[in-house]
Amino acid sequence: CVYALKSSQGGRARAFRYQFLFLGTAALFGAIFHAFFPLKDATTGGLVVWLLVCGSIAGTAYTMVHVMTESLCEQPQRFVRRFFLVLLTFFLLVIIFHKRTYDVVLSFYAPVLVTYFCYAVYMLRKNTTWKLVALGLFLSILAGVLQGSGFTVGILDHNTIYHLVQAAALFVLLRGYQHVGGEIATTSS
Repeated sequence: CVYALKSSQGGRARAFRYQFLFLGTAALFGAIFHAFFPLKDATTGGLVVWLLVCGSIAGTAYTMVHVMTESLCEQPQRFVRRFFLVLLTFFLLVIIFHKRTYDVVLSFYAPVLVTYFCYAVYMLRKNTTWKLVALGLFLSILAGVLQGSGFTVGILDHNTIYHLVQAAALFVLLRGYQHVGGEIATTSS
């Protein structure tokens, strides 16, 4: 999270920092939720932490869309971002007022994450500095699949495995964003 706050670059580099911040806080709040709230969102504290998880995931998704539209779209950037903000608002309203389940979060976030992974692979074809970003996103997808499948190994349940794989994904993404962000800084100077 320190990476997200330490640099003063703008544009895509700033979006990478916020994306990393949101990913990290989602993983952190998710771990807190699973570790300290066995009744899940039935308690006030559990509900607050769950909403922080969902808000962090929504912020991650928005920054992913921001990065993609910034480099792929010339004119429709504003429209795409506003349309996505409407979807994001709808997602948060559903989470707050209707159904607070992992399935709702997954149905919102998974398509964005997979699309962003495809974008990273596309960018990798243009520039090899994207390899760590693509690998980190792949690990993040793998973590989500393992968590959603209920996969366990010995004493490690599906949530523990998710957080271990997601921690590796965050480390790889950090290195990738530093490389891609550094390239942005040197090419924009």
